Amino acid sequence: MLQWLEKHRVGFALSVLSMVALIGMFVTSGEKVFGPIRGTNIEPLLLALGWTNTIAFNLCLGYLTSVFFWLLVVHVPERQRRKLLRESLSRRYADFKHNTIQICSWAGNLQLSTMDVDELTEKSKFKDYFHRQRWYDVANGLEANQDYVDGLLLEMQLLADELTYILNNVVIQDVEVHGLFKQLTERVYRMKYDPNYTADPVKYICQFLWELHANWSFVVGYMPNDPVTDKIARV
Repeated sequence: MLQWLEKHRVGFALSVLSMVALIGMFVTSGEKVFGPIRGTNIEPLLLALGWTNTIAFNLCLGYLTSVFFWLLVVHVPERQRRKLLRESLSRRYADFKHNTIQICSWAGNLQLSTMDVDELTEKSKFKDYFHRQRWYDVANGLEANQDYVDGLLLEMQLLADELTYILNNVVIQDVEVHGLFKQLTERVYRMKYDPNYTADPVKYICQFLWELHANWSFVVGYMPNDPVTDKIARV
């Protein structure tokens, strides 16, 4: 509940104030009780609160009008835009997982069909299939073929670019979402340009991919859910 209020605090506040303004408009209008409300339990309350005041009525009406146009001009388009960007990022992440597993299968000389690769995007199946020796074979294949390394770095950069676009074009007030997206983009940047990473790129690329595909964290170990997918849903 607290997380929901934190995320929707603006909308919640506007809703409460709109209800107050709506009641205030009826109370201060000086008109008879609105037809559908007559005979209900609300009518005695409105009659008891009746207080004809033109200034208060105009303020309530002006507030409700402003909220209506804000919803129409700002809120609805922004929700649609945010949904579009969220779906675009979700597709990019799905493509990233598929394409990197495909490249890893080539590096490890594994005969996998497109359907097999799609199935391995699931955490448990990825972890079971790429057991210790098979993942070592992938690493050895990457060491022997720079094209595979370049292909993985390209996929990582495409994902980082998408995350950067989201960070630059969407107001993200969720600290966890913002922090994870920043962490991922910074790690990709370091793997491409930091000498401490580029001296042994395969080691850090395999570590990065295992964390994302197997939902592994050095802090908590294996996680039940994909943290990236969870955070994308919260954009």
